[in-house]
Amino acid sequence: MKNILRTIKLLIFKVCFSLKCLSGREKVFLFHVPINSNMGDQAIIYAEKKFVNQYLPKHKWIEIPYYLEDRAFDFIVNKIKPNDLILIQGGGSLGDLYIKEEMRTQKIVETFVNNKIIIMPQTITYRDSEESDQLKKRAIEIFSKHSNLTICAREKISYHIMLELFPNNNVLLVPDIVLFLTYPEKNKRKNQVLLLLRHDFEKRVKAEEIDQIIKDLEQKNISYCLYDTFLDDYLYIKKTYSFLRKRRIYKLLKKCANSKLIITDRLHGMVFAALTHTPCYVFENLNHKIRGVYDWISDLEAIQLVSRAKDVDLNILEQHFGWPLENKLLSEFQKLIDELEKK
Repeated sequence: MKNILRTIKLLIFKVCFSLKCLSGREKVFLFHVPINSNMGDQAIIYAEKKFVNQYLPKHKWIEIPYYLEDRAFDFIVNKIKPNDLILIQGGGSLGDLYIKEEMRTQKIVETFVNNKIIIMPQTITYRDSEESDQLKKRAIEIFSKHSNLTICAREKISYHIMLELFPNNNVLLVPDIVLFLTYPEKNKRKNQVLLLLRHDFEKRVKAEEIDQIIKDLEQKNISYCLYDTFLDDYLYIKKTYSFLRKRRIYKLLKKCANSKLIITDRLHGMVFAALTHTPCYVFENLNHKIRGVYDWISDLEAIQLVSRAKDVDLNILEQHFGWPLENKLLSEFQKLIDELEKK
């Protein structure tokens, strides 16, 4: 029964994909689209679509979910024409933290040699191991052979790594694409602290430190909510398909906007705090992506990068801050805008 359902699901994806490809318009294909409930990942896709629609309004936007990419790659290859633009999902998937995603990226670059390809703003991480070295060498070999590949870094450490590894390619430094979004709604603040905390191998802050923060909140009778950027089941659908994406993202953004303070070790927990003008303490994760992206918004006094629980000062709840951000960051995306519009 399970195999039958998977076959039907794949058939539906193929039919929908084929119908979209029938359009006579120029097309933009986005690879590596997850359908998980991580609102950081979903916000990246949502921001990429808004970005492309704003600067390439005549192009047809077509998403390729991992499911279709893994099970019907040859089918996809036959639908994409040499003049179509290929984008690869931004995030933190370049390098050896997520080897499957890295291998998928290498396969796309190696396959579509005649297409313009842009790897959207990324963090790259290669650790010290033989497996990592082999993965890196393969990426260098494949990327260097592509004459029309642009690789975007979303922070300076990744940017310098990319410049060193891929001197034959066009490398750009631009902000995390989610910082392109705005959150215009004005929500009523509740006297509540929102803790957006990860539960996977990237986690760096220790459990006892979080316990100490919670103890301090309870001693001061401050209400708090333990949450994550992974949303719970919604409408009985665990996967985030495109028709649910905006609703789910704005559900989390509203939760952020309703809070007086966010404490997080999620990169996009920090970014959502910036978008909703919510004060935030953010802990680093195991690589450089949080510290690197923080540099783009470091002039926001309300958002502070911390290393230890004792650096979290709850007196921040009584302070008022300005939010000089949007106009500054828009100009930082100009290099990517120019690359997107270039024929």
